Amino acid sequence: MSNELYYSKSKKKYIKIAEMPDQHVRYAFIKMNSEKMNRCDIESTLEKIKEDIQDLLDGIYKARKVDEAD
Repeated sequence: MSNELYYSKSKKKYIKIAEMPDQHVRYAFIKMNSEKMNRCDIESTLEKIKEDIQDLLDGIYKARKVDEAD
């Protein structure tokens, strides 16, 4: 039997996956997958924000260079 564990937020403890009823394993898998997808969405959103901020900073830097040249 496998000793892999799943953390149950509702029970606030680790549960052996091998001892979980099939339906609970399916629900846990679906929940873990959705949480993983949410993290991916957050990471990609943060990356886009970072790029936007960098573009804004580049624009400010270029504008200062133009002002200093005048």
